Amino acid sequence: MRLRKLAQLNQIVTQLYQRGDSEQVLMIAEKSLELSKKLQKRDYYDTANSFNNLAIIYSDKRRYSEAEILYLEALAIWRRLLGDNHINIVQTLNNLAYIYEKQGRYKESETLYVEALDIRESLLGSEHLDVALSLNNLGGIYTSQGRYKEAEPLYVKALDIRESLLGSEHLDVALSLNNLGGIYTSQGRYKEAEPLYVKALDIRESLLGSEHLDVASSFNNLAFLHYSQGHYLESEALYLKALDMRKRLLKTEEHPDIATSLNNLGALYEDQGRYLEAEQKYLKALAMRQHFLGKQHPYVATTLNNLAELYKDQGRFVDAERKYLEALAILQHLLGNQHPYVATTLNNLAELYKDQGRFVDAEQKHLEALSMEQRLFGDEHPSVARSLKNLATLYVSQGRYSEAEQKYLEALSMRQRLLGNEHPSIATNLDSLAILYVSQGRYSEAEQKYLEALSMRQRLLGNEHPSIATSLNNIATLYASQRRYSEAEQKSIEALSMRQRLLGNEHPSIATSLNNIATLYASQRRYSEAEQKSIEALSMQQNLLGNEHPDVAVSLNNLAAIYANQGRYLEAEERYSKALSMRQNLLGNEHPSLVTSLNNLAAVFATTGCSTKSLSNMLQANKIDDQIINDIFAFSSEGDRLAYLKTIRGNFHAFLSLVCKCFSNSPQAVQKALDVILKRKVLTASALAVQNEVLYSDRYPHLTEDFHKLRDLSEQIIYLTFSIPQTTDFTTYQQQLAQLQAEHNNLQKNLASQVPEIQLQEQLPNRSDIASKLPAGSILVEFVRFDVFNFKAIPAKGEAQWQPARYLAFILPAGQPESVEMIDIGEAEYIDSLIREFRGLVSGTGTNPENQLGMFNKRNSKLIFREYHPQAGSKLGQAIFDKLRPYIQEHQHLIIAPDGELNLVPFQILPSDDSGKKMLMDEFTISYLTVGRDILRQKVETKRTASLKALVLASPNFDLNAETVTPQASPEQQNMHSANLRESIASNPLKPATGTGILGERIAQKLNVAPYLEDQALENYFNPRQCPRILLVATHGLFLPNQPEDPTPTPIYHRESDLLQRDRISRRVENPMLRSALALAGANTWAKGGKLPPEAGKGILFAQDVAGLDLWANEITVLSACETGIGDIAIGEGVFGLRRAFAVAGAKTLIMSLWSVNGWTTTLLMERFFDNCEAGLGRTMALQEAQNYLRNITVRELQQFELGQDILKYEFNNGRKLDAAILARQAEDKPLAHPKYWGAWICQGETKAVEIFKLDEVEWQDF
Repeated sequence: MRLRKLAQLNQIVTQLYQRGDSEQVLMIAEKSLELSKKLQKRDYYDTANSFNNLAIIYSDKRRYSEAEILYLEALAIWRRLLGDNHINIVQTLNNLAYIYEKQGRYKESETLYVEALDIRESLLGSEHLDVALSLNNLGGIYTSQGRYKEAEPLYVKALDIRESLLGSEHLDVALSLNNLGGIYTSQGRYKEAEPLYVKALDIRESLLGSEHLDVASSFNNLAFLHYSQGHYLESEALYLKALDMRKRLLKTEEHPDIATSLNNLGALYEDQGRYLEAEQKYLKALAMRQHFLGKQHPYVATTLNNLAELYKDQGRFVDAERKYLEALAILQHLLGNQHPYVATTLNNLAELYKDQGRFVDAEQKHLEALSMEQRLFGDEHPSVARSLKNLATLYVSQGRYSEAEQKYLEALSMRQRLLGNEHPSIATNLDSLAILYVSQGRYSEAEQKYLEALSMRQRLLGNEHPSIATSLNNIATLYASQRRYSEAEQKSIEALSMRQRLLGNEHPSIATSLNNIATLYASQRRYSEAEQKSIEALSMQQNLLGNEHPDVAVSLNNLAAIYANQGRYLEAEERYSKALSMRQNLLGNEHPSLVTSLNNLAAVFATTGCSTKSLSNMLQANKIDDQIINDIFAFSSEGDRLAYLKTIRGNFHAFLSLVCKCFSNSPQAVQKALDVILKRKVLTASALAVQNEVLYSDRYPHLTEDFHKLRDLSEQIIYLTFSIPQTTDFTTYQQQLAQLQAEHNNLQKNLASQVPEIQLQEQLPNRSDIASKLPAGSILVEFVRFDVFNFKAIPAKGEAQWQPARYLAFILPAGQPESVEMIDIGEAEYIDSLIREFRGLVSGTGTNPENQLGMFNKRNSKLIFREYHPQAGSKLGQAIFDKLRPYIQEHQHLIIAPDGELNLVPFQILPSDDSGKKMLMDEFTISYLTVGRDILRQKVETKRTASLKALVLASPNFDLNAETVTPQASPEQQNMHSANLRESIASNPLKPATGTGILGERIAQKLNVAPYLEDQALENYFNPRQCPRILLVATHGLFLPNQPEDPTPTPIYHRESDLLQRDRISRRVENPMLRSALALAGANTWAKGGKLPPEAGKGILFAQDVAGLDLWANEITVLSACETGIGDIAIGEGVFGLRRAFAVAGAKTLIMSLWSVNGWTTTLLMERFFDNCEAGLGRTMALQEAQNYLRNITVRELQQFELGQDILKYEFNNGRKLDAAILARQAEDKPLAHPKYWGAWICQGETKAVEIFKLDEVEWQDF
């Protein structure tokens, strides 16, 4: 009885469902299900139908979770009744797969569609209409996942079956043609898609007549195809035709299908810049969908998303965010938090936040969307590629170029795998990469990508398309950057003309073209033409976008710049002010574009005598820059940090120019300037030092594994950089190296985001913090080198705005933060030339007669000692110190923080009087810091104690070899230019470092430890697990200047084999931390590719290796080697090399040389230094007293001890025994008075006294 009733109810449900009576059908279906549940036994056909029917109704109402439960119950009953291989099961499998597809559960959906297809093929054969239906379903799920190559053969097979069974003129055939046309459109195969759409339209018109809703759908499909190709007129005509037909056939102005047509038209009008019409269509479609579908529907969310995008384009960011969030809430409510539509909306929100300068929010949303898409689609999907590209674009906006490039390349590679090598989105990806390369100054690579994108677009889209115009515009911008103005102008005008033909004379992209042409003309000083184009662009944007829009602000800014460059300052000020106000209103007070506006307006104020206003603006801009720096340092690699700081260096220099020019007598302005310097100078090194310190602390135990991985990656990069590839496939080699670097950068970024200390800005000190920690009686001399901006220059008159660089010195006395002084030292190039002359004089490498080695003169029967003629030193001292002297007279201790070439000056040996006999070290104690804030490093307390009292490595055997024969460099290696340190050593093998053995032995004896000499002076003694309290390394220090990217081949270079040429070109090392090193046992063997004993490591210790050590418990590091204090000098970032590396690693005090030093005299100097330390002298005083000791020691005094006798013998008599009579005659001479012997040494870092522990027994270190 109940079964009969159940069957009747199911029949009523079917009838009501077919009539579209949604309320009644739901009530009856639920009643039917309730009756089914009351049956003692459920395994009946009618019971399964009851579950299935209600599931269908729930699915239509998007109640997918409830539908899933019912479908699963129905499926279980069918399986029990019919088994697993029955045709009746297929429909339930398809229904269940459908709701999984709607929920974004594609893998589960695919499994069920495949099962349904297998059942149908096994029961019905491969040639059956139901099989074609299953093929279509499976093709659809592959298409949703972007698996176009798998979808296409399924659609083709379904089409073949239908044509075979139904003939070529059938509605199902038209459906298959549309499906196939759809995936061709998605793949950018427009020429293949169009005939399929046209054929489907012809079939429908033939069978249904010209007035039918399916015909309207075909018109809609064709309209979208033309829209995708940029054929906007054809697209609009077809969209309107479909809209009119739907209105006629539905006999109403309001219907969900009509809303779809309106939505499509809105998208078309938006692309055409017809924003008012687009908004009108979107709003009408939204109201219609809300009326018919309710406010909670995916189509409503789609229209909200479209409206938000339109508002974003119009600069209506508040409205846009509101609509995006509204759409997101609907989708999350209907579809859950894990759905492709949700991910798309998150991506859209992220793009909005990027445009607003809300980079942290933008990255969060992008990463959330990317993670969701990877979970839903797997790692290979067009949506995943899109998210990677969007994330990369965000990183470019932040100056995080290495991360951006990695993401762009990942997205490009994925799209090529998924879509083939020819697709519009691939061309877009190439454009994005090119824009990145332009930002980095990689112009040749950028041009290659731009031209590749243009060529691809022309093949895919023809010669007339908005994207082609975009390519031409991008190429023009590149040419302008390279000052290829005639080519740039040609491309710009070509792009403009094409846009006008395609889009009409009023469109945002046309305004963009006009603006670009105006900028190009301004670069050529064609100001009247530039002004005309700029005004035209501004007027067009105001007509299209309204008076308040970010693009309008850009145009106002550009026009103002044209006026300012002509000296029309009142007009410039008016427009700069308007642009600034607009940006503040639209983008808030912390957007990066405000920095541009504030600084531009400041420049005008400075020119017109409103210097106070100018300073105020620049300080506001600096504050925003500080926040951006904070954000970037929170999630970026070192390379990205350096790249970003380089982009804002001009702002920093203009600020210093203003203070120097207009506020040199303003204590407040000078104090503010010093605060900015203390925040900006050597910033990346500080971040690295913090990272290193945190790495070896126990504050973040959950990150320990990541820290170790970071160090491992660094070691792998070093190994691969200098390995000799066993293949001619250098592309693979370079890709491997790039992949390792990308992994290293990503991990560095992830760690930065989790370690607040790395972000720095919250803890960067100001002058008050530093003044309070300066030792009593000391004074900080903070140097800064900056390019001078001439605010009064008028480019239209040929006057240069950027003038030669100058040095400034800022004086900060201990405990007196309000007593800051600023001194203009002078032009940098002049001072740098004096530095070069001075270094040649005092290092013994110059051309002066005094630089000839001292030796025994047989004719006069006397020893000739170097005479020091301090003329060059006097000129340098006068240029620098005479200007500082009035401000430092009362202070005994000078703490110098140099910049630029001043990093290579040992200030203590500069003459301090006109005679040149007296040096600064006779008046002052002089120590060094990389930047004044490093004085606060003494606050860093480590719980870790030194694992060794002292470690002494000296006089390495550079030819240490595990084999009996030392390999020799090939003739090609010996002759070719060195592209890296390995090649440099291979072509010029290292010779023993004279006198370093005795230095190591004697200092080790003084410290009561065993030295590691010759074969034992191994790289493996430097490892993160061990930290010596005192470290002395006596060997060759190496530094290879950066090589040109494309050196002109010499005849010798021409004779290289192809393999060697490719090897050399591919292995040029740009990282200065891999061009600076200490040579240890086996260095020559390593360079020549020989085999070292396992315990020897690689035979060389790079600065990059050093930066990864834990030296935070190290009190003193002495580098007695050639030129350990030099390296790549980066303005504002110090010296990249060993000097930076040991500081980053945590060494409290670094004693290093600024030129090559003699082993015997260094031994005497270091013995005296450590004696002084043991006697309780501060570290700087200990070094300075030791230098004075050598400076004043006499021949008689040297004769009193063995080392002094050796110095006289080897340094002045070529190793021969000295005549006692001669020594007696010259007993009071001072043979080491010349600074060559002792003046190279400087003390950087901590200056206070340190106890030198003596051990009861010799300490040995185990591996």
